[in-house]
Amino acid sequence: MYYSEPVADTATVANWMKWISNLGTLRLLMMLVAVMCIAAAPFANGTTYTRDWRLLPTVIAPSIMMMLVFAIPLDVCMARIFMTAADLDEQARLRHAIYVELVVLVALVLAWTPFMLKVMDFWPFG
Repeated sequence: MYYSEPVADTATVANWMKWISNLGTLRLLMMLVAVMCIAAAPFANGTTYTRDWRLLPTVIAPSIMMMLVFAIPLDVCMARIFMTAADLDEQARLRHAIYVELVVLVALVLAWTPFMLKVMDFWPFG
């Protein structure tokens, strides 16, 4: 029997790199920050901690999350505006960016909804 190491398909890797580079550097960084905020959401329990690692999910991440909730729709709006005067390739690139941003925005809001409900004293589960 012959066992071989799985080899990454170069076409697949190239497609992923093209998909990521089509977002642009600033959008990509904004989406990475949003994903990090989504990852911090389960650790936010509604209490504020002022030291150790819990400062990140209870103070810093909610602040950044609120900024992103306003910045992502603004970027979607600006991408729509830029689409009006763009050629077909640029329109496809911006449509892709809008789709990615809206998916990340919905995930961000859903991830932080329990925290926001606890902070606003509207926690119906206990």
